Amino acid sequence: MRRAALPLLAALLLPGPAHAATGANWSKLSGDASATLYVDKASVARVDSADGGPEDARKAWTLVSFSKPQTSPDGKTYRSLKAQYLYACKDRSVTLLAQTYYPATLARGEAVGNFKYEQYDPEQPAAGSHTETALNYVCRRKLR
Repeated sequence: MRRAALPLLAALLLPGPAHAATGANWSKLSGDASATLYVDKASVARVDSADGGPEDARKAWTLVSFSKPQTSPDGKTYRSLKAQYLYACKDRSVTLLAQTYYPATLARGEAVGNFKYEQYDPEQPAAGSHTETALNYVCRRKLR
C-alpha cells in the first residue's frame, strides 16, 4: 500500500516543467482586458558594472499573460511571455536579454520558443507600456 503512494507523492512534490516556469515569485504590476504584467520580485538584482552593464543597472524577469493568443516572431502561437531585461535606471533604458514563449497563461505548459540575446541594443520604453511599468518598479525597488 505504501509503495503505491510513493510515485503519487513524488509527482506532487517534485517540480515538473509546468511548475518550474511558475515557481517564481510573480507579483502583479499592472493589467487590463488584453494583458497582465507580473514581475518576479526575487529576480530583481544589481548588475556589477564590471560585467559590462551601466553603473546603476539591474536585471529582472517579467511575465506578460495575454487574454487572447498572440503570434511570436517565428509564427508560433503563445499566451504568455517571460522575459529578462537589463534595466539602466539612470538612462531609463532597457535591454532585452532573454525571452520564453508559453502556450498558456502564467507561463504554463511546455515552452514554444526560447531565445537568449547576446547583443541587443538598449531601448527607451514607450510611455505607458508594460516595459516602462517594469522599469519604474525595478528601479524604485530597494535592494539589500
